[in-house]
Amino acid sequence: MKISIRIILPLLYNDKTRIERSLFIKTKEELHDTFGGKTELVPTTGSWKDEKGRLNEEPSAGFEVIADKTNETIKFLKNYKKKLKTRFKQDDIMITYYPVNVI
Repeated sequence: MKISIRIILPLLYNDKTRIERSLFIKTKEELHDTFGGKTELVPTTGSWKDEKGRLNEEPSAGFEVIADKTNETIKFLKNYKKKLKTRFKQDDIMITYYPVNVI
């Protein structure tokens, strides 16, 4: 089974300064090397309410890749999320996947 993996990354640190382009380039290269390709997602804005009910908005971008759903892929994603949280200095990074049929 093939899955589509979406990784959403912030464009700003928590102090609202811009995240260095080099971090996105490194991530792009890693995804290309690991999965053989990637699609860059256009910048957008995400929003959510925190535990105190406050609305937060954040500019973001990211990547999408298609991969086989294997235990190795899921393990890689769990470890990669930890790496990205450190790299981008975030409490969390949104990584999702869902089944996909390639025509």
